[in-house]
Amino acid sequence: MNQDHRIESESNILLWLRDVEEKAILFVQDQVPHEHPELMKVFSDVHDTHISEWKDTSGKADKTPDFYSDTLGTMLEIMRVDDHAFEKPDGKTINHTTAKESKMFNELKKSGWFEEFSGASIMIIGDSGLPTKEDHSYDRYLANFRRVLESHISKIPQYRKNHPECDNLVFLVFDESSGYFESDVAHDEYHRGTTYRGRLHYWFLDDEFLKVFDNSDIDCLIWLTPYKYAECIPLGFKLPEVSIFFTKMGFPNRQKYHRERMMPAEE
Repeated sequence: MNQDHRIESESNILLWLRDVEEKAILFVQDQVPHEHPELMKVFSDVHDTHISEWKDTSGKADKTPDFYSDTLGTMLEIMRVDDHAFEKPDGKTINHTTAKESKMFNELKKSGWFEEFSGASIMIIGDSGLPTKEDHSYDRYLANFRRVLESHISKIPQYRKNHPECDNLVFLVFDESSGYFESDVAHDEYHRGTTYRGRLHYWFLDDEFLKVFDNSDIDCLIWLTPYKYAECIPLGFKLPEVSIFFTKMGFPNRQKYHRERMMPAEE
């Protein structure tokens, strides 16, 4: 695999997925594991097959997608999304958090830290220093998700052209967003420290997100969400860390949310 000390590199994201506890994995179409072994095989290719079976092509000079295996007949494309990035009117994407993280990473690199600890992986969490509403939001999350996913979906014909031996295409989305909830009041009425009623945001059922995959030529979607913390969740209630979809089965039980009421759940 291509060596990258950052936890969020493509190869390390794949390893991260494989370390998730089974009880934290949700098959959204819950009949799949028992009734569709041919679909489970596609997920198992990514989740269980020995890493040596995969060819790592995540380097900038490599042919897309990020991984493939002619033996397994499966391709894997990995992408990152968050709720910080936004587009300026000129089309330029701005992300104050990842800019801070890149600066911190480069400073560590210059210091010689990676030479001293050559086998280590590092997670860098950059604080933009901005107020919550300026730092991240549901609207940014949705817009960033659509932008990233639509860009990768548009490249699917090229993926299949590059690897005609592979029939199956898996998207692994590393989603670094916070948890959200739909409050019973709009944003402007929100005051920190006040208790509000609302409902949790089940991103894996959100119609606005799932629309991106309608009629797409993806076989399996693996949605990795390790940071969906929510202080409002009752003790003992756990949200999934990984959500699995097989697009041929559609996206049932979709839910609609009022965007103007969506708030970060970690406040």
